[in-house]
Amino acid sequence: RLYFPEVFARRARQSRILGARLVRLGGERIFLDELPEDAGGGEDENIECGPVCQLSLEY
Repeated sequence: RLYFPEVFARRARQSRILGARLVRLGGERIFLDELPEDAGGGEDENIECGPVCQLSLEY
């Protein structure tokens, strides 16, 4: 929503048309356009790239 508002709006409309509640908030499924403006922005998961990635960083 913040970075791609047009895409968010399009997906929100599509989910309403299809009746697809794509988000789970507080244990309840909701439509995208019901998502609070300040939702998200949580901690990024620390993901390791693995041995091949490490090798490319070393050379």
